[in-house]
Amino acid sequence: MASPERHTHWRYIILDDCLNAAAQQDGPRWFKADLLKELNRQMREIHGQIKPMAMRTLEKDLVDLEVHFGVQVMRSREKGRVHFHYSSDSVSIQQAQLHASERRQLKGILDSLNRFRSLPDWNWWTWSEIMIRGQLGLFPGPVRGKEALSRLSALEMARDAQRWMMPMAEALHAQRPLRLTHAPGLGEKSERTSMLPECMAVQTHGVFVMGRGWDPEAQDWFHWIVDLNEITGLDDVAVDWPESDAEAESLQTSARMWRQYLANRMGIRSGVVDLKDLDAEPEVIRVWAAESLAMRFLKSPMHGSQDMRVEEAASGVIFSLQLVADASFVQFALQWGRDFQVLEPADLRMVMREETKAISDQYTPMFGP
Repeated sequence: MASPERHTHWRYIILDDCLNAAAQQDGPRWFKADLLKELNRQMREIHGQIKPMAMRTLEKDLVDLEVHFGVQVMRSREKGRVHFHYSSDSVSIQQAQLHASERRQLKGILDSLNRFRSLPDWNWWTWSEIMIRGQLGLFPGPVRGKEALSRLSALEMARDAQRWMMPMAEALHAQRPLRLTHAPGLGEKSERTSMLPECMAVQTHGVFVMGRGWDPEAQDWFHWIVDLNEITGLDDVAVDWPESDAEAESLQTSARMWRQYLANRMGIRSGVVDLKDLDAEPEVIRVWAAESLAMRFLKSPMHGSQDMRVEEAASGVIFSLQLVADASFVQFALQWGRDFQVLEPADLRMVMREETKAISDQYTPMFGP
């Protein structure tokens, strides 16, 4: 079951969003009963089966927002009833100012983490540190908060992906199965599936969780990748999950398998993964890149398997890669237009030819497909 501490964290986030929305022009009016109802509704979406919050919990949370985050919760009266809101839509616990002691403590923590900058698995940290220092005013100078964020452009992450990242990461590290409510392909149809998270991956097009699902009707496992944007609810209590003596050994095997799956591909997509795809062997792919694009790939390789021994040809450079040529590679190759060309293998070159022809044919009619 989710911890009370995590519940508190989520309540603060939900209340902050509600109060911020109420401060906007034509925003909602959050009277106390309505605010409690909305809080419990969103908590059920996040945690599934959870005991509803009491009014005294809401009242305490509103006070805690002011005490812990330094924001002021406005209380306005309308027709004899009090509704809650921030003074403006620029107020948020995400923009709260740190006390001087907290600022010194955080700066010390960030400085101590600098020792990890050179480690390959910490290549994400430098940008995260810049965002933290900029937003919280740990760089010298007047630019901070929203002004700092407006000058630093990072990978945009959908709200749903942000919402489920921490519960998923906790379940992954605890090796705890979850019951997911999700909409495959972001469609209208909703499904419920039990899953044991085994790996997580941040891609340019989303955050993905890889793991095993359980089919209670077939009484069998299946391998599954889910986009966090597809998830609408999580439950770590009512989970249909079989116990097995071989569970620990299979977990290690699955983790290695997913790492290899990621390493052999240019990207991943959500959906059930069949065994044939899991066992697919990477192949040597030779591509040509125009000189301007080739300089980019020489400084920042297009894939971990890229062979840095290259050959020049036709005002460009020929590179060799070793990966599974699935749809993610085709999409990668298409984005560079005429500056990128697949040379080998022949069957992949034919796929690229058919794909580019299909794209060209779309632009033949004047209007629509």
